[in-house]
Amino acid sequence: MLIVFKSFEFDFLLHLMNEKFGYTNNLCNALQKREEDAGWEEFLKKVTFFCEKHKVKVVHMNGKYVPMQRSKQFFRGAVNYHRFHAGIFLGIIDRQVQELNNRFDELAGFYPHDFGVEEMNQLSFQLNHYINDVRNDEDFTNLRSLAELSIMLVKTIKVSRYDLVYKLLKLVLVLATAGVERIFSIMNLIKKKLAKK
Repeated sequence: MLIVFKSFEFDFLLHLMNEKFGYTNNLCNALQKREEDAGWEEFLKKVTFFCEKHKVKVVHMNGKYVPMQRSKQFFRGAVNYHRFHAGIFLGIIDRQVQELNNRFDELAGFYPHDFGVEEMNQLSFQLNHYINDVRNDEDFTNLRSLAELSIMLVKTIKVSRYDLVYKLLKLVLVLATAGVERIFSIMNLIKKKLAKK
């Protein structure tokens, strides 16, 4: 296990999980900057700095990829750059974009009275256009929450172009607020019951 923990690949994956899954705003920024390689260079510098600091051998990106505890036949002839950049880094981002598309469609399906048949048909197309549009818009690069995203859609007048995306955002915000209110309500009930004992 110590050999695995002290490998560049393990540290790379650990940083990637922290970067892409741990912080929603970092994911949004990465998705928006896809044409600029989604922050690859900055991310690689961060991983390299961490590895050097903790005396973990940094692989050369142009060198041959050597898999750890996996069969070499699946990675025959692979280069580190291709494995870490295209295989893992961009692969994670692509899966997240797909997951976001699926989640928005699912959410709309749960609320059929809020979305007409025509809107349901147009939703995935509008969502794809929206993602491509905001990736290149600096106004959307440093947003930290869905509320900020909704405000920016209105501010930049993109709300008229992406009315279905905006409708979904409002629905998500309402559901999130309702969920938090339910949790506080349950906590208050528990506190009252504990106080009676």
